[in-house]
Amino acid sequence: MAPAGSASSITGRLSAASTSATIEGADESDVINQPAPTSCIQVPTFETIVASQRCRNSVLPSGDHALPRPERAGDAAPRVGDFVFAVGRDPSGLTHASFGHIGAVAGEWRTWRGGRIEQLIRLDGGLPPGLAGAPVADAEGRLLGIATQSFSRHHGIVVPVTTIDRLLEPLLTHGRVPQGYLGIAVQPVRTTLDGSGVDGLLVSSLAADGPAARGGLLVGDVLVSLGGKPAASLEALRDLLQVGQQVQAVLVRGGVRHELTLDVIQRPGSRCG
Repeated sequence: MAPAGSASSITGRLSAASTSATIEGADESDVINQPAPTSCIQVPTFETIVASQRCRNSVLPSGDHALPRPERAGDAAPRVGDFVFAVGRDPSGLTHASFGHIGAVAGEWRTWRGGRIEQLIRLDGGLPPGLAGAPVADAEGRLLGIATQSFSRHHGIVVPVTTIDRLLEPLLTHGRVPQGYLGIAVQPVRTTLDGSGVDGLLVSSLAADGPAARGGLLVGDVLVSLGGKPAASLEALRDLLQVGQQVQAVLVRGGVRHELTLDVIQRPGSRCG
């Protein structure tokens, strides 16, 4: 049985954005509290957010059911101590609200699996039953984002509307967030390129049929840049991999500079399960 949770109307074009923990294994009519069945698109994250944590967030198409678009908080930056509240349904189906404060705010951050989230908004406590996936609003009732308990053991996290907006179109179009793939495993190292010390990524293994292997990359090569931009960390590499593009890779092999052209493809098996 799926844990009780809630879903948030974001645009009016769809009924809800929510977390997969709320939806997996649950009857669709229980999820959105309407008799008409709906299909659930499981997606690789607002957390892969998402290059990242797969199958943690979902979109429920609204079909013929029109939903109001909530007022958003806009450009006003949330502050530590600001009053917030969430509204959802408890395990019995009763609508309830929880009130609290913002415990921490910061800039862009990444989840433990590398997913990019535009802003950290951490609540001052955990989420009561039924509020995973619920909308979180400020004191004026303006939407800040949706609540999740997937990123912290002790505190609720708000996935901001800016992150949801970025992911919404690919989710609605493809049912997933495209993730670029080269077929390599890497680790950060320091190397020398053209007589200067630079940060790069040491290729520790290659998928035999992957685009990197087909493009001529070898185990032991050190990637320095892709498409003219530094590839000094795994996070930077993920951001540079755009599905369908060809990228010029600069690398160090045996102390000598080399350049290769690599095709970026969709990560195989990017699906739930």
